[in-house]
Amino acid sequence: MKRVRVHVIVEGFVQGVFFRANTADKARSRGLGGWVRNNYDGTVEAVFEGEEGPVKDVVEWCRKGPPGARVEGVPQTGKTRRTNSMISGYATIKRSPGTFLTCLTCGGHALTRLAVFSLFLVLFINHGCSTTPEGPKYLWPAESGHPGYLIIQGAGVFEDERIRVTVRPVVPGDGTINKTIFKELLDENYVILDMTIENRSEEKIMFNPSHTSLMDNQLEYRKPINYTDLFTIVRKKEKERPPEKILTGLRGTYYDLNETVPPGKKTKKLLLFHPLSERGKSAVLKIKELYIGTDTISLIFPLRMRGADGQ
Repeated sequence: MKRVRVHVIVEGFVQGVFFRANTADKARSRGLGGWVRNNYDGTVEAVFEGEEGPVKDVVEWCRKGPPGARVEGVPQTGKTRRTNSMISGYATIKRSPGTFLTCLTCGGHALTRLAVFSLFLVLFINHGCSTTPEGPKYLWPAESGHPGYLIIQGAGVFEDERIRVTVRPVVPGDGTINKTIFKELLDENYVILDMTIENRSEEKIMFNPSHTSLMDNQLEYRKPINYTDLFTIVRKKEKERPPEKILTGLRGTYYDLNETVPPGKKTKKLLLFHPLSERGKSAVLKIKELYIGTDTISLIFPLRMRGADGQ
């Protein structure tokens, strides 16, 4: 059978859901070589080499991915990227300093000398020094932001003459949530933000949650949890009640589909995200293409990890 080499970039919510590991396992099980890695921009990039049939099968699998993934596109290109866009390990012939390598062919791992030293240093710091365990951390508004950005009563606020957007952290006991499932997610370090969009213009405002992302300083990238994601989460947690029944009671409480805010009105719902890195100290909430009539604006809310009291 004809042998081929295919380069793909998987777009969508494909990081933090074991997409890279599952892709490597899938390719390895089909006898393929190549590599797979996570990129800074939230995509997963891979090269598959082998017989044409198995390569096509794995590319087709990438269009769906593992449970929890939401694939928006799998464009194929003729050449790989030659940039410093890698944030997770991959296998290639030429190794980069400090890179953790994962081989699709044998499944083995290798560490460069710089990575070994870094790992030793981390282990020494973590286990050689006694530290007092810290309590849970939550994302609070950072002190500085883009023009129009303010902090008002513990919330990050962007406002001008046409719109006011308020982003407030949800912490245990603040009275924001009264649904059991949301309280459980908060206890499991899911990120929950209370966002209000107030329309001060004479045009309709359109908010699309898929144009929103959260990225921390460890380059962990998250898209908002939608109905399908929440269904998967609830199905794993609930053994007695059907997920459909639980999710019916959550309608209208979190941003899932496109939201339209008429002139002079406002909407207030929750943004839900999968947990970020435990090493994360700060993050950025980015809203792209928020429509005000036919105009679009992009908003950035800087956030910082703090305790439940904001300290």
